[in-house]
Amino acid sequence: MRDHDEMSDAATIDPFLSETLRALRSGMAPPAFLNEVEHEAYWARIDFHGIAYLLHERREALSDWPQDLGDRIAEEARLLALWEATHHKTVAQVVEALSRAGIDNVILKGTALAYSVHEIPAARRRGDTDLLVEPSALDDARKIFAGLGWERRERPAGIYHQESWQTGTPGVFEHTIDLHWQVVDRPFLQRLLPSSAAWRDRAALTRFSEHAQRPDIATMIIHAVLNQAMHEQNGYFAEAGRMRGKLRLIWSVDLALLAEKCEGGGRDRLLHDCRERGISPMIGQALAMAGEVGAPTSLQALVDELESAPLAPEVADFFTSQDTIGHFLADLRAASGIATKARLITARAIPSRRHLVGKYPLSRSWPTVLLRLRHLVELARRLVQRGGLR
Repeated sequence: MRDHDEMSDAATIDPFLSETLRALRSGMAPPAFLNEVEHEAYWARIDFHGIAYLLHERREALSDWPQDLGDRIAEEARLLALWEATHHKTVAQVVEALSRAGIDNVILKGTALAYSVHEIPAARRRGDTDLLVEPSALDDARKIFAGLGWERRERPAGIYHQESWQTGTPGVFEHTIDLHWQVVDRPFLQRLLPSSAAWRDRAALTRFSEHAQRPDIATMIIHAVLNQAMHEQNGYFAEAGRMRGKLRLIWSVDLALLAEKCEGGGRDRLLHDCRERGISPMIGQALAMAGEVGAPTSLQALVDELESAPLAPEVADFFTSQDTIGHFLADLRAASGIATKARLITARAIPSRRHLVGKYPLSRSWPTVLLRLRHLVELARRLVQRGGLR
């Protein structure tokens, strides 16, 4: 029953929040607060969408919102600002150390967005920073992380081209850097967004550090949309655990802000890259949804041009399917080289004990060899059911 109530709450609250953001971003009066829904339900949706700071920034325009909800938003904004200050300082030390060592690096995703398109970085809520290095520099980068007191975490099952490093004080502020050596992790997605795109025409991210760089705007848009699509399939992790939802409003705000900067050569590059990779309608639809929270009037012409191009059938199949075995096989086919394919198969067939205990909690007392045998039997059964590798 509660799941049904939450879906009903979301259907009521999400359009209201979207309209509120659009009004606040355009300088217009926001809609009147809807009193028929519990305040806790409002907070759940605000938290899901990652927009507490955006609302707090314009709190004077929300004078009819209840005091308790306003106080909770203000407290969240305060914590986000504190986290941002410590995260910025901690991660900047790594970026600067890498640069001093001659290790080229690019900041991706949320932190790149926070310091390039958002007026206040804390408004772009996130839990980590994504940092790209060349594969050949990976071992040297790891030494620098370790030398600065960061600890590498065990890589989750299904993650191939990135790893997490953490530092900080548990219970206070812990900070995570996802260290990438491919701009996207999945081999199938690497054909849609090759790492070469992140290295070309990089822009300085001086608001973060004089040594920091980000990808060009076209690459940031494509990366943001692909990331959204993967989260829509798999959910994402927050303090409340795995969360699911078609689209978080903070992502729409990101795209609206990116669209404002996508002019001239950036627009031409976006159109070229999307057509070449068969993803134009996918990018166009995401940009159209960004218009719901306020976007430049020129955006519609770009959306029309993107949506008029064809979507590659294999892209449509990948993002509409919930078949995880099918996704793995698509990754396997896309992976380059025997060594990479072997690593993908090994990681899928022989996951860590930690992953297996999470998958089979009632069998946590089993020895690892039996847990892996159970996993292999289930994997083989699923392959047979879907007709093998085809």
